[in-house]
Amino acid sequence: MAGFFGMKVMLTKTFMVNIALVIVFVALRVFSQDSEIITSLFDEVSEDEFMDQGWVDNLWELIERPLPINTASEAELLKIPFIDSRLARKIVLYRKKVREIKDLEELLFIEGMSTELFEAIRPMLTVASPGISPRLTYRIRSRMEMPLKVGYQKKVYHHPVYLQQRILFQANKWISGGILWEKDPGEANYFDYGSFYIQYQQPQKKYSMLLGDFYQRYGAGLVLNSPYGNPFSIHSLPLFTDFADLATGNKSSIESGGLRGLSLSYPFRPQKIIHLFYSHNYLDGNLTADRRYFTSWYTTGFHRTEKEMENKRNVSEKLVGVSLITHFEELYLQMSFVYQHFEPFYQKFPQGMSYYSMAYLKKGEKFQPGGEYVLFAQKFPAFHQNWFYQNRQIKFNWIGYYYHPQYFAFHGRALGSMSGIPANQLGCAVIMNYRVVSNFYIGGYMHFYRRVQLTDEVHVVKRDYLLEIGCRFSGRQHLRLKFQKNYRPFNTSDTGNGEKSRTVIHVDYNFQNARGLEVKNFMKLSWAQPLDKTNRFYGIALGHQISWKNKYAKITFRWSEFDVPDYELRLYESEPDVSHIYRSLLLNERGAKFLVLVQLNAHKKLEFDVKYEQRLYPDLKTVGSGLDAYPSSQIREIRVSLLGRI
Repeated sequence: MAGFFGMKVMLTKTFMVNIALVIVFVALRVFSQDSEIITSLFDEVSEDEFMDQGWVDNLWELIERPLPINTASEAELLKIPFIDSRLARKIVLYRKKVREIKDLEELLFIEGMSTELFEAIRPMLTVASPGISPRLTYRIRSRMEMPLKVGYQKKVYHHPVYLQQRILFQANKWISGGILWEKDPGEANYFDYGSFYIQYQQPQKKYSMLLGDFYQRYGAGLVLNSPYGNPFSIHSLPLFTDFADLATGNKSSIESGGLRGLSLSYPFRPQKIIHLFYSHNYLDGNLTADRRYFTSWYTTGFHRTEKEMENKRNVSEKLVGVSLITHFEELYLQMSFVYQHFEPFYQKFPQGMSYYSMAYLKKGEKFQPGGEYVLFAQKFPAFHQNWFYQNRQIKFNWIGYYYHPQYFAFHGRALGSMSGIPANQLGCAVIMNYRVVSNFYIGGYMHFYRRVQLTDEVHVVKRDYLLEIGCRFSGRQHLRLKFQKNYRPFNTSDTGNGEKSRTVIHVDYNFQNARGLEVKNFMKLSWAQPLDKTNRFYGIALGHQISWKNKYAKITFRWSEFDVPDYELRLYESEPDVSHIYRSLLLNERGAKFLVLVQLNAHKKLEFDVKYEQRLYPDLKTVGSGLDAYPSSQIREIRVSLLGRI
């Protein structure tokens, strides 16, 4: 008991020290160059989903193969998820009427390019002349945790190492491709999942052919969507930017989200593009006892236990689609048809499923309406309607949507979500970003939504609010304040007479000096009402990150403490990871976390990253539950990445 109280006093003192450190660092004006848009998306992760790692994997390839800014077409620029069609046109126009871009910072002179947006897209662009170097990029990532989970001790799980390998190749200007294979922790097969694609593309002529694993977005993403989904962000407006007439090769290890087959895009007449695709893939599903139908998908991608192996690739999915894109001056139209067939049949829809879609987008200078209207199985409608307005200081986006209770689209994405499927929902959202001056902005969103079909007469409306204020000082310091509030019903069926609320306040202050020193500090507070399991009504997390870099190396230290006594008070923290990406972690219970990340590179030909992380939960004897429980209060993890370019 004395040891327990000693540990509690120690952590309490540590919290006080961290509060003092935040004050000291603010006084010293400290800053980090982490992309505010990307980290903002991590911090704003939805209540009902976790951060999709595939989203980050796809961003990695954009960074690995940056676009040449002086030759990239408008369609190529739109591959970057934060750029809309209006800004892409302005970049192309700047090159034609002003001059060739010699320094990426010239993009800040273009109307609509904010400092936050520039920092997010800078790694994905280059001023270098287009070429085919590097011809080959190979990356291997691995990780392992200690102590081993209960599943390994009971000999249910197999090898505890995670392993992912990826090859990207560029044969010439028009032919590129990629190969990926992966093994999750606990799986016996070191080649449990693999993907491959090869693409021939002539962006200037808008002709493309892709064979292998790919993503294809139609319209606003109600039937087919990109790996990025439709997350809310005040920094990347509007949500509906353009029609994706070109398929995207699969670069992530998400095993159930993409298509597998052939995709063709061809401009058969001026201002008219036809797109065709065929996909035949296998998914993991839970089957009925007679194995005639499947009832739900198994989307984790884990194949460790006998039950998980039984569900592996036991559902055949076939899709065929055709789309016609045409435009008249500023008005763009897309008509699409998609047919989907499962074997065994999906229990809710035992026949094949058809989708008829019509999408439009008017690319005005200030006002840009757009939307998509879908009819599923010839009788169940769904739609997204988007109204966007902007001037030099304000970006304003209103979106309304409706998904019929029987509407279903496995490859579609719901509004405001990275991975949620659109189904049985009605709602609207307002998003705004007001740039008061060049170094000060204020923005936020309001999202109201509810189920269309309820099991009770009581209608409960879910509500999400976000307010964000950012200020930059002298180009090297940034202060950001975020306020989030969510209202949810008491139970998962959206019925009842009451609701619960959760509030999160996030403050971070960052700094960088001219000698390569970067420091980032954050504080998060959460409140929730009502709470029955604890006497405390708030949670808290404090963290600090110090990095130093030069031409050949970067070293990062990060430590944080958190005290979150109830799951309703949960917080999320985004942290740097190997391969120049981020990951999002759930902060729950009371504990502390420390990591050190070392990144080395040799003339951009060879990169080696190693990360060590340790998490401590002093109030627990075990962390987690079931086969995934850690038999200790202390978890250690090591992650490594090696990348080579030829």
